[in-house]
Amino acid sequence: MTFQAIAALVMISGPGDTAEEVEAVKATIAKWNSSHAKDMGVVFVPQHHSTNTVPVLRAGVDGQAIINEQITDHADVILALFKYRLGTPTPRNEYSGTVEEAEARRETGMAHMFFWEGDSLPIAIANSSEKMTEWNDLKTYRETFHDNTSGLYHTYKSSESLIDKVETTLWQDARELKARKDSVQPTPARSAQKVDLDVSLDANQVWHYPDLPELIEVLIDHELKSSAEQEEKFSANDMIARSFASVNSTSSVLSVDEIKQWATRTRANLPSFDDKIAAAAGLPIVVELSTSKILKDLEVEIVFSGVRGLDPSEDAFTDVWTPLQKPRSLGVVFGGHVQDFPVYNPPPLFSSWDADGDDVILTVRVPDLRKQKKPFETEPAVVLMIPFNHAGAEKIRYSWRATATNVEGEAEGEGSLLVAQSARDEVIEWMKSD
Repeated sequence: MTFQAIAALVMISGPGDTAEEVEAVKATIAKWNSSHAKDMGVVFVPQHHSTNTVPVLRAGVDGQAIINEQITDHADVILALFKYRLGTPTPRNEYSGTVEEAEARRETGMAHMFFWEGDSLPIAIANSSEKMTEWNDLKTYRETFHDNTSGLYHTYKSSESLIDKVETTLWQDARELKARKDSVQPTPARSAQKVDLDVSLDANQVWHYPDLPELIEVLIDHELKSSAEQEEKFSANDMIARSFASVNSTSSVLSVDEIKQWATRTRANLPSFDDKIAAAAGLPIVVELSTSKILKDLEVEIVFSGVRGLDPSEDAFTDVWTPLQKPRSLGVVFGGHVQDFPVYNPPPLFSSWDADGDDVILTVRVPDLRKQKKPFETEPAVVLMIPFNHAGAEKIRYSWRATATNVEGEAEGEGSLLVAQSARDEVIEWMKSD
């Protein structure tokens, strides 16, 4: 015989050591449905990641995000079980995936936490320093409830006591679900939630090194003096000694004309040095994002006005500066080919940038952004810089706008970043790091 009922999805969540408890909860839900679903008009549908998720391979997305997408985001009730361990932190939650799942529904009043509270720990736990660390992490998290800011939790000492607590919880949720259904009036559809987002940039200044010509002249002067000292060691007619030094030394002895040509080329390359030094020594922009909701396929576009963009690099000073006394290659000295190191393929980035005239556009894409204690932080994607021969700018303005696929409209804001009046100290530290 058929009957009308509210179907509520119940996500049973817990670290790997709660497998026994998960099965007990499933059996409890089945028993409750069999005895009370028809009379109450509520049916609980249990779901667990081990049986109700489909494996998905997707670049740049962690496993917990897939679980959220397939189960957590659709669950009406969360039953979070803890025994001896808290679980594994996720990119969005510093505690664990189970905590992340529970917090996704805490605002609905249907997220329930169950902590084991037995008389003593098993010997296998007590004798393992690693497992005791996990146990202490769990206790530390549980103590956060004692600040009276996170509601209440349940405790259980056995499977029987857990079953009793779960049955009580199901009754409470069934009454709440039914009351909500009965109170619903045929009003116009409520508009979807708006984009709720905070965007902040780190305090790094926009790179500007107006003293670059002075630095280059100091380096040129040093190289010219070093070359002059080499020149004095050999007379113009002592070609044998000169050739011997060129072959057996790590330096080549240059003529006066070659020295002058090198200095001219170096001075002419000032703009190129400016770019390379900024990309290698400048601190790139990092974006921090935070929300109190769930944002799917979030895209944030940040436009920086009147500034140039450079890809961050890990070049050392010796990679940028071409000294006059250039070391000979190892291949020439030893007569063999030096094998290249394997190419490193970085993971997919959340952010990318492009130039549009005098503007830099930084785009951040996050598949799944949720409320968490620490803001989501992007990888460094771009160094913002003003060329050395541009003067007068003390700060640059930026504006941003954001959209997400599960909400209507967009969020927007603006701000400014300071322009460094000199990057001398940063350049010196970068040169020393080599």
